[in-house]
Amino acid sequence: MEHAATSATLPATAAIVNFVVLFIVILFAAKKPMIASLKSRHEKWKSDLDESEQLRVKTEQLLSSSEAKMNALQAEVSAIFEAARKSAEKEKAEILAKANAQAEKILEDAKRVAQAEQEFMNKKLQKEMLAQAIENAKKELKAQAGENEHRAFLQNFVENVVTRG
Repeated sequence: MEHAATSATLPATAAIVNFVVLFIVILFAAKKPMIASLKSRHEKWKSDLDESEQLRVKTEQLLSSSEAKMNALQAEVSAIFEAARKSAEKEKAEILAKANAQAEKILEDAKRVAQAEQEFMNKKLQKEMLAQAIENAKKELKAQAGENEHRAFLQNFVENVVTRG
């Protein structure tokens, strides 16, 4: 019976030994390519990490530079707006000053025109009143005086007007 137990375990043991030997042979045969592959992968990861770090640093520098430029632009925009506001206020003041000067000139011109119109109307009224007074005086004199006195009066009046005129 011992022989039967030994012969049953022999193929199992041989299979295990064959497997271990094969594993050791494969391990020795594949060791260098596996190590080279792992080293290559390790170097690639290390290279990628270094490149990633360089890109991160470069990105931070760009971000910092962009923020500085943005702040400078913000300050410049604020300065431009402030200058535009001051310019607009100055222009507004100039326009208002010109408008006030024009308004005063128009008012003065209107006063002069009104005064000239008033003087014209006063003279016209005086002439009309004088003409009416003369007409009334004529009627009164005609009613009171005769034809000869009337002619003498008119002659005297015309001579006075001509000498004074």
